[in-house]
Amino acid sequence: MAYASSQIAATATIPLGGRVYLSFPADQADHGQAVAQGFTGLDFTIAT
Repeated sequence: MAYASSQIAATATIPLGGRVYLSFPADQADHGQAVAQGFTGLDFTIAT
């Protein structure tokens, strides 16, 4: 949310789709999966 707020304040456009690369340490794989599902729910593709 802080990043989005900073981009809005800077009048930058926030992408509404595209491709994202995610990297998480092995001990946070569950959290990473939840984040990835959030991005796919917003019409982003996860880079492999």
